[in-house]
Amino acid sequence: MDLETEKNVTPTWKEYFKSREFWVLLVTLIGVTLLLMLFFFYVFLPFFTKHGESTTVPEVVNKNLLEAKKMLYEANLGYEVQDSQYQANLAPLTVLAQEPLPFEKVKPGRKVYLIVNQSTPPMVKIPEIMDVNIQQAKYMLENWKLKIGRLIYQHGEAKDAVIGIQYKGRAVKPGDKVLEGTALDIVVSKGLGEEKVPIPDLVGLNINDATNLLYSKGLSVGGTKYEKKHKKYKEGEIFKQNPKYVENDSVPKGTTFDLWIVGEEKSSHE
Repeated sequence: MDLETEKNVTPTWKEYFKSREFWVLLVTLIGVTLLLMLFFFYVFLPFFTKHGESTTVPEVVNKNLLEAKKMLYEANLGYEVQDSQYQANLAPLTVLAQEPLPFEKVKPGRKVYLIVNQSTPPMVKIPEIMDVNIQQAKYMLENWKLKIGRLIYQHGEAKDAVIGIQYKGRAVKPGDKVLEGTALDIVVSKGLGEEKVPIPDLVGLNINDATNLLYSKGLSVGGTKYEKKHKKYKEGEIFKQNPKYVENDSVPKGTTFDLWIVGEEKSSHE
């Protein structure tokens, strides 16, 4: 075959695009592409995303977490505890809130986010209620979600003012931490008494023993100050008091005593 014959047999690109063979191939490719798209959007994608399927979110608020977990599992849903809060009137691990809300339609397998009641109450600081009127002190304690236990009346300098705070028979002070909902016994002043009592010697005692001794005599603790080291007294011991101890001297019932203590001030963690 010579070059001229070969040139006549091989079609040009322009001739190929006009040929029946090209158009059959093009139509076939378009058809296959359309079929693949229809399969992807109407078969594969709905199956993969479970299109059209839904489940109703059960109401699990006020249910125990274990019961809520079972209800969600039966509804083909997952769960995740997103946060916790504390409500004293509800049992621990009670569900407080949920998202999505009850009775919403969602896809199977979706997570329901829960807020549950804490097992133990959080710690809160005792507010600054010393020398505050008892009615105002009650309001302040309620704001911090604390309660008043017993009211203990003793002689003090300002009538109806808080002159002491006790928890389980032990003296505590503003800034100390206790569990939310704790009931604190409040020592309230009933004014200075006419009766006088000997000044006790508190130097060398620890704060708890000194507080108990003062209370037993109708006296109370005023301010407390701390110094890290002392040449004579050990950590936790009182090295100075005001009013000072003077043998055979006395003060009216209700007098408050300022105390200086060796060491660093510490907060109690109940």
